[in-house]
Amino acid sequence: MVKEYVPTLQVPKHSDRNVGLTFKWAGHTGLAVHGFKNSRTEDGQVSDPNADDSVHFVCEGTILYDPEIRKLINESNATFIASRTIPRGADVRKRILELSREHRSSIRQCIENMQTKMKQKNNNMYENWVGVLDNIDHIWHVCELLHLDVIPGDIVLSKLLEWTRLHSSDYDLMVSEVITHSHTRGADIRYPNYWDMVIGSLIEGRFEACRALLRLHSEAESNALCEAEMLLRTIPLYSVYSGISVPEFTARWRGWKSTVRAKIDSGLFTSRPQLLKVMTLIGGEEPLYELLKPHCSTWYQMMTASLLLTEQTAKIHDLSYHAGQCIAHYGDPSSLKLLDHTLLALLDSNISAAIKKLQLTSDGGWCAVHLTNLLSLTGILSTPQGKGVDFEAMVLEYGQLLMSSQSFWQVGLTYLEHCRTSGLEVMRVSLMELPLSSEDVALRIVSAAKDYGLDDVVKSVCKIMGHQKLERENLAGALTWALLSNDSEMAGNIADKFLRSYARGCSEVEIGCASVLENLGQSTLISPRLTFLAKYCEFHSLYENGGVKEAAELLVRLLESKVSPKYFWLTLLSDALPLLEHSNPPLLSHDDTMIILACLEELMMDVADNIIELPPQFSKRTENLRIAIARNLATTILRESAFLSAPHNTIKCD
Repeated sequence: MVKEYVPTLQVPKHSDRNVGLTFKWAGHTGLAVHGFKNSRTEDGQVSDPNADDSVHFVCEGTILYDPEIRKLINESNATFIASRTIPRGADVRKRILELSREHRSSIRQCIENMQTKMKQKNNNMYENWVGVLDNIDHIWHVCELLHLDVIPGDIVLSKLLEWTRLHSSDYDLMVSEVITHSHTRGADIRYPNYWDMVIGSLIEGRFEACRALLRLHSEAESNALCEAEMLLRTIPLYSVYSGISVPEFTARWRGWKSTVRAKIDSGLFTSRPQLLKVMTLIGGEEPLYELLKPHCSTWYQMMTASLLLTEQTAKIHDLSYHAGQCIAHYGDPSSLKLLDHTLLALLDSNISAAIKKLQLTSDGGWCAVHLTNLLSLTGILSTPQGKGVDFEAMVLEYGQLLMSSQSFWQVGLTYLEHCRTSGLEVMRVSLMELPLSSEDVALRIVSAAKDYGLDDVVKSVCKIMGHQKLERENLAGALTWALLSNDSEMAGNIADKFLRSYARGCSEVEIGCASVLENLGQSTLISPRLTFLAKYCEFHSLYENGGVKEAAELLVRLLESKVSPKYFWLTLLSDALPLLEHSNPPLLSHDDTMIILACLEELMMDVADNIIELPPQFSKRTENLRIAIARNLATTILRESAFLSAPHNTIKCD
């Protein structure tokens, strides 16, 4: 996917130092490109006024940018997580095969969805991706059959036939239709490609289909066709489960071959060139590549066909030789594509080379990571075949790719957590780089960071979101983010802003944090200033809900402890004014009133010494306080004196 179409800059044939192209990595998958063409004077000044200073961002096309294959990412992630948690005691190989088939099922479903979209919209928009995923399925399937599954005796023909039948069959549907719908003979007349279907079925090991086609020939009752059908009925097929040893099978195979060649030498098939070709293919001691090539679309289909017709007991270590023989008939080996090189490496059991080729596939590393993951579970990476494969580095790179997307960063975390060396550090950096586009995104990032113990990420995100709230003067929102990260410094600063804002309102405006601080419990203890703010909100709540006595006691304790900032003392003293004026009965005792008076005197001395800024209406408010304090002292002294002189308080002496 190209984020921007980059204009073409024509560079002269002759070298010119003032014309060129510079670039730097931009993110994990993009390049920032700048093309320049200018000239400089002797003093180094640029003299070209039309120089282009723009920077173009070019991004590789990966699976992250196509909506049709995003489902593939999520499905494979679920399979990956399941693979890392295979329970102990389970049949590991069986479970690995199940997971491999889940991956391949997701690939095939994705291909089908794309093909459906292409038919609906009548264009080839997904043609490239269908080709990429189809190649991946080719590679994955052969790797599954040869290296994930258990091969009894290392004899691989049955596995290769299963593979080529699925990926290389050109006549499968046509043969099925001919056999199903042809009720009379004469198929060779009705279908011009009749013999191509016969040979196609033969080289894929579909001998029953091949015999069925011969029975539909217009001259099926002739001696030649009857003999051919009988030979195909009796063809030996090796199976490790048949109970026949390899030497015994080889003897039977050679005897059967001799019978076929004897029939050919007798001239039985001479009058029928196409049937003779079929018999020559199955009767040869060595592979007849020139006869096979017209009927094989790929070199690996030819390889499987040659093994079927000449060496059914070939083992996995023989495949490299046979592959080389077939490739020689398909042109220069240098013309092989990435798919061919990857398949060759797998046939040669060179797992490390195959994985390196897979990493060059334009799928962002999706296939390499998930297939290597299953191979690692089999233990093959610890053998010489897989030497040099850095699985953790692959997972790390793929995880980084997912983390670069706002849609898949949470999926990326599940891969990075399996990277013991650098996973957490990459998580930290990647989470920090994610754009905080909304509060919901920020909350999800914080939640994920907490899950992985990345406290610095939590604090950083909360601090950024808190400052955004502060810029909008949303103190309650900012305090919420501070509490979420347990940031004592930030919480203290925000609590301070609350108090200053409330103090400037001369205690005539409602404090805006009460709803935030309700039911926070121990969370308010992260900062002394926040603790005071919570207690002050509690005072207001008690007062407004009728708990005047409890409110008065709490206010006196706040003044006595002196935990409040000095600029807020006048606010606290002003809150004490209605409590002092409550005279029947007095809410504040003589000692309580003296505490209030001492605080007022200390505040006045600090104002006089310019230690704190002069609060608004200071003189009027302090004067009202002094009058209320004097009245409350008089009332409490009289009441306490009367209490002490009461009869029940006298002391009797014998």
